Amino acid sequence: SVIVESNRQKAMQLVFGEQVDVLVLDLDSTQSALKEQLAFLADLRGSRVPIVVMTDDDRRSTALQLVGHGVYDYFRKPPSLVELKFVVGRAHEHANHPK
Repeated sequence: SVIVESNRQKAMQLVFGEQVDVLVLDLDSTQSALKEQLAFLADLRGSRVPIVVMTDDDRRSTALQLVGHGVYDYFRKPPSLVELKFVVGRAHEHANHPK
C-alpha cells in the first residue's frame, strides 16, 4: 500500500512507529528547501526505515549530502516506472531482510 503524507510530524510518526517499510521523499532542489529537507533527514536518522529520495538536483554535492544523511538510495526526477519499482523494491527487501 502507499501512504501519501505532507505533514512532517505525521510522516515521522509513521516512520518511527514502523508503520511503513520504505519512505520515498520528493526533494525540492531550491537551496532553502534543500537545507530544510536535509534537516528533516537528520531527524529521521534513527529510524530503521530505508529512505529513498527523488530529486531534480543533479549536483554531486547534493548526492553526497543525501548519502551522508543516511539515505538508502536516490534517483533523478522523473523516474521511469522500471527504475522506481527497482529502487523501492530493493529498499523494501533491505527493510525486511537487514544484514
